[in-house]
Amino acid sequence: MNSTLFRSFLDKYITDTITIDEKKQLAAMISQPEYEQELASILIDELQAHAYEGEEDPAIRASIQAHISQRITSDSEVPAFGGARVYEIPPRRQSFTLPRVAVAAAVLLVIATTAWLIFSGHTEKNIVKTNNPAPIQTEILPGTEKAILTLADGSRIALDTTRNGAITLQGNTSLIKAGDGQLAYVPVKGGKAPSVGLSYNTLSVPVGGQYRLTLPDGTSVWLNAASSIHYPTAFSGPDRSVDVRGEAYFEVANNKEMPFHVRVNGMDITVLGTSFNINAYENEQSVKTTLLQGAVRVTTTGTTRILQPGEQAIVESTAGNIKVTATDPSLAVAWKNGIFEFQKAGIETIMRQLQRWYGIEVAYESRPSETFGASIQRKEPLDRVLHLLETTGHVHFTIEGRKVTVTQ
Repeated sequence: MNSTLFRSFLDKYITDTITIDEKKQLAAMISQPEYEQELASILIDELQAHAYEGEEDPAIRASIQAHISQRITSDSEVPAFGGARVYEIPPRRQSFTLPRVAVAAAVLLVIATTAWLIFSGHTEKNIVKTNNPAPIQTEILPGTEKAILTLADGSRIALDTTRNGAITLQGNTSLIKAGDGQLAYVPVKGGKAPSVGLSYNTLSVPVGGQYRLTLPDGTSVWLNAASSIHYPTAFSGPDRSVDVRGEAYFEVANNKEMPFHVRVNGMDITVLGTSFNINAYENEQSVKTTLLQGAVRVTTTGTTRILQPGEQAIVESTAGNIKVTATDPSLAVAWKNGIFEFQKAGIETIMRQLQRWYGIEVAYESRPSETFGASIQRKEPLDRVLHLLETTGHVHFTIEGRKVTVTQ
């Protein structure tokens, strides 16, 4: 048994540098019992090195080994992607990890730290098998933590260029810019009492940005690209109300005496103490409210529905009625955790997200009818994301400056 040669061939296969003759040798090796143990050893090493939450799942190891064997012994140099499904296994999450069923279905193994992690759940005979296109070379970097704070007096502060620390004092509240891309309102003892009437600030996140805000009541808000929130500098009265555009994730501070309201696109979302996500971009066909914890009441013209954890309220922009469905809430907040998460998504849905995050212009020469599945880190440059989608063989991209053209 030649372990060195076997590992070399496997490394070349994963990194798409293997020749046809080398692949035939690898296919012959992997069918031999003595190399099965070698492959198992490699899988164990890599799975332990990239374990989710410090655990190693035997089902993942078995699934990966089976799929690798199937792919290596395939007649084609490149496996077909049934239903145009592409996945990259993300790194360990700090919170709201995606379901492990997505990982258990994987067909990937990291041998080199720069290797792409891609898998296909199955193949279909009617899918044309093609060679991987060359990676797109134009590099467009991902978004960063940036936002514009508009104060009650109309003055504007670019938070990405403002020094960390106290920014200004509003009444008895100090605005603090932290070093990790967030803005907080901190009560100040002995500060001036708020003037009569509420004053409002607006935090606006541009295309290619994201930001976190801690409201005066302690509620945490994460804003996605091309989003904004309008809120009072101090909450008083019977409730707490804010206005949102775009997409935001809330972890609401509990205060039963002052219900929390989010107004968005003519809807009202009422909560007590809860975690939920709102997707209300103007160029999307619907407003989606996804509940992670607690309970929320979604109200639109003449209709009210109460959500339980794991449910999503969908309000179509044309009809205005509320449809409630069961969902995996972690998918709705994948963006907050640094992941693009697509499930049976059309190319236009995908490109709208990429457009907001990378600040690109998108044009279509043709539109693939296939849907895509993908889990991709948002920190990746655009060319790497597009190349991953191109490996399906169902879509192609060209870049001129910041304009991306989509073709089949």
